[in-house]
Amino acid sequence: FGVERFFAKYEFAPKQKHLSNSDCETVSMQELLDMAKNSKARPCADVLDLWRTLDLGYTESSGHPKLREELRKVYQPVLSARGIPSSKVNIMTCVPIEGIVVSMNALLDPGDVIIVMEPCYQVLSEIAITRGCRVIPWFARFNDKTNLYEFDIQHDLRGIWQREVRGTSNAGIKMLVMNSPHNPTGWDCMSTARANEIREVMIEFGALEDTIVFCDEMYGRILDDDACSVASDVVTDDEKTDGSYPIFPTLLVRLNSKTIILSGLSKPQGLPGLRVGWLVTQDDNLFEKLCEQKDYTTICGSAPSEILAIAALRVQDEILLPRSRDTVRRNMILLRGALENTGGYHQSIDTASTIPSHPPVAPAGWLLPPLFELDGKNASSPKHLCCTLFITLGPRAIARFHTAEAFSQYLIDRFGLCLVPGECFYDPERGAEGTAGFRFGLGRRKFAENLAYLVVCLWELDKEE
Repeated sequence: FGVERFFAKYEFAPKQKHLSNSDCETVSMQELLDMAKNSKARPCADVLDLWRTLDLGYTESSGHPKLREELRKVYQPVLSARGIPSSKVNIMTCVPIEGIVVSMNALLDPGDVIIVMEPCYQVLSEIAITRGCRVIPWFARFNDKTNLYEFDIQHDLRGIWQREVRGTSNAGIKMLVMNSPHNPTGWDCMSTARANEIREVMIEFGALEDTIVFCDEMYGRILDDDACSVASDVVTDDEKTDGSYPIFPTLLVRLNSKTIILSGLSKPQGLPGLRVGWLVTQDDNLFEKLCEQKDYTTICGSAPSEILAIAALRVQDEILLPRSRDTVRRNMILLRGALENTGGYHQSIDTASTIPSHPPVAPAGWLLPPLFELDGKNASSPKHLCCTLFITLGPRAIARFHTAEAFSQYLIDRFGLCLVPGECFYDPERGAEGTAGFRFGLGRRKFAENLAYLVVCLWELDKEE
């Protein structure tokens, strides 16, 4: 498990600077409770009462009833637009990674064929491999106009299905595994156009009835308010304002009834220490299998975490998410600016006792700048937000280090700077050409300082050329 072994070794090591954390800036427990106490949008007096009188016994296997009730309210706008009562949707809380493990173990059998986006958070493919499934990678393509990776639906995903089906009516694909917004590339398929493209491919090959769609939406809520328009095809104007929660992009009701959504509070909300996530599906039979499988993992959730999770859901739209979006928006622009522009800035690592809050300009050729689309209304803001971006090595880095892994180790050993290499997101047995890059995490407040330090390090490398 490459990325987790990397963080196990370096995440909490003293004096290390990090640029690859995928979660957004966190808060203390007291800060979260204060947010709940002072919330104007959604009063939390009942949650605070639960917290004060909390019993530390076992909890319900599928999650605290009040937590599941709150999650139903979160998904209500999209569900009601399709005429689906929220009571008809099944919700089970879990540790986020547990949701993946439970789903794969409960629903996959030896010999099953599944499609997985790659690069990926490795557990999304590795559990299936250990169960004897045949995993077909849906590889991201490098776009040389933006220097970013994208997934081609019409050519690549359709091509995979076509090769497997060979024109028959039986799709033969047991599960389509997606992650949107995608870690590490930042690409997402939440837009109406992309979601419809995927659905059309499934219809073409008769997959709507039989293929399970598992979509990891852990990063989904980083999409800002403008992105909510991507769901406008399923939500009326009245429904957007009716109820306590806003509409947000999700694939829950946009592909088929056998879709399973994994989400949680770890990433945009910045609360990974709670270890609270959830699985949502319309399919009763799939849900029963998930519940049975959870009996072999955690059995039930942490009582304190579940109550704090209710408070987090109540304040996320008012406080947690706007704050994270502002941080990500700023950091995306800083990253592009630092890598896109070239110039004569130089600062010796020996004299860099004070790192500027605004990153200097990096020397050319080491890392390719991410030329993501800018907001047409505000040229200093990205059009679409993402918690992570995969930044590709430039020709000078490849010439000197050959691999991202070697470059990453050099930065750690010499400068104490941690960047997760692309090799951590690919199955080495299947191989891939797209490993020559680093994952950048965009949700931390110290990103600007650490990015400036990276630029200083690159100038040190530049001197040695």
